[in-house]
Amino acid sequence: MRNRVVLRQPRARVRGIAQGTGADYPSRAVTMVIPHAQAGKLRILATSGRTRSTVLKDVPTMAEAGVKDYEVIGWWGLFAPAKTPRAVLDRLHGELARALASPAVAERLKALGTDVPPAGSMAAARDFVRSQSEKFRVLVDAAGGRID
Repeated sequence: MRNRVVLRQPRARVRGIAQGTGADYPSRAVTMVIPHAQAGKLRILATSGRTRSTVLKDVPTMAEAGVKDYEVIGWWGLFAPAKTPRAVLDRLHGELARALASPAVAERLKALGTDVPPAGSMAAARDFVRSQSEKFRVLVDAAGGRID
């Protein structure tokens, strides 16, 4: 049986794996893993989204690797206070959509190892955040955890 070393810092975990001194670590931001994979120090077995990453086109998804119904993705959102006027929200959303559609922004995100997210609608973003919250609430409950 392999010894497992628990390292608190994600970058230290990835370095430890790449150097052969760390533990198995199933998930980490692509930006930390790609340089080690390119150097031949570790192999990326699968990505955790529903579709293949545009950055890692040759890496299968978890479903393609045989793990069905698995999706854990990193995401970010732009939030505003609850009583922000609709005109301000519309302007923020429009500017964000314009930025995400920019070839320069797309190239920068890709260089960072990130697929360019669709801007979508504010309602779709709200629904997505709610679904992610519920998904992880169920997991936390099943593990006997607590959300503060």
